[in-house]
Amino acid sequence: MLIPEQFLSLARFDGDSLQLFDRSKTRYLNLPSSEKNALFAQGKPEIDRIQLRKLLLDKLPPDTIKWNSKFVSLAPNSSSGEISMQFEHAIKGGYDLIVGADGAFSKVRSALTETKVEYSRIGGFTATILDAEVKYPAVYKLVRRGSVFAMGEGKELIAQQMGDGSLSVTVWLRKDSSNWQQELGFDVQSGESVLQGLKKMFEGWDPELLAILEAVDPGSVEPRSLFHLPVGQRWESKRGVTLIGDAAHLMTPFIGEGVNAAMRDSLDLANYIIASIKQGQEKEEILNGIGKSEELMMRRVETVQRKTEDMKNLMLFTDGSPRSTIERYIVRSMSDDVNSLVLTVVKVAVYSYFFLFKLFHKR
Repeated sequence: MLIPEQFLSLARFDGDSLQLFDRSKTRYLNLPSSEKNALFAQGKPEIDRIQLRKLLLDKLPPDTIKWNSKFVSLAPNSSSGEISMQFEHAIKGGYDLIVGADGAFSKVRSALTETKVEYSRIGGFTATILDAEVKYPAVYKLVRRGSVFAMGEGKELIAQQMGDGSLSVTVWLRKDSSNWQQELGFDVQSGESVLQGLKKMFEGWDPELLAILEAVDPGSVEPRSLFHLPVGQRWESKRGVTLIGDAAHLMTPFIGEGVNAAMRDSLDLANYIIASIKQGQEKEEILNGIGKSEELMMRRVETVQRKTEDMKNLMLFTDGSPRSTIERYIVRSMSDDVNSLVLTVVKVAVYSYFFLFKLFHKR
């Protein structure tokens, strides 16, 4: 069990500060951190993935995880009903339940469904700004120890504070072809080449936003294509095999809920098994009930998938974003979390505010 004190010692409660700009640095959204302003508290502290990963791994008994074991496929069930796993150099058997938590290109998934991941029509690059506060104080101040999102023309530039003092930088580009890396016209494996190419692509953007690209460490640049699974996909439950996390419901990162959904999947599955054992259920009854657990998971996550798709489309696939979409963006970000009456009040307030905002901030 994760000890709250350990998490709290690493969590950054000033990390939920968020600003949203257009290409000219007009600020459409300005959420202060919950640490500084309780009125606008989002209650979503940040923690670096490597720190969270270590917290979780440190709670496991020694030798629970077998590193450097490349999984290949599930072997056919033996006559006992137990499942074997084919690894690169060995077969290991005797398992009652295999939980596929092997990510976007899961090999366990093929045991349950023929559904493949789909290219999301978004590609881009991730990078890092090292020692930002000292080396690039203007960029550091802009990010405000939280996150900055700047978007327009099917492009998005993101900078986010990390716990080690660096800034994580991401560029997303609307690219219909899955071969976009070959079609860009520059070497995507060269950080210097990528940064020069991006500066041309973002030409005309506000200098303070372009300074983010100027500060990037060229050696940290990596190309990325975003994939996802169909919203609300299901599979026919199979005894002894199930999926969680990206293996079950891969989505793009546009509301930042992928890790949260995966952790909830793990908790719910563990709680189901523990409760079933405490109720005195036999092994076969527990295994046969996994299908109900899967359905509850997918029903819960479908809401998150739909919201992710909606927010992605508002950010990158709607002309004039963010000016043309900001009202819908804000309302959609809240629509799954409040009742219809509150949502109606929010809509009136948001649309009224931005009607006036746009009068005073003309293009």
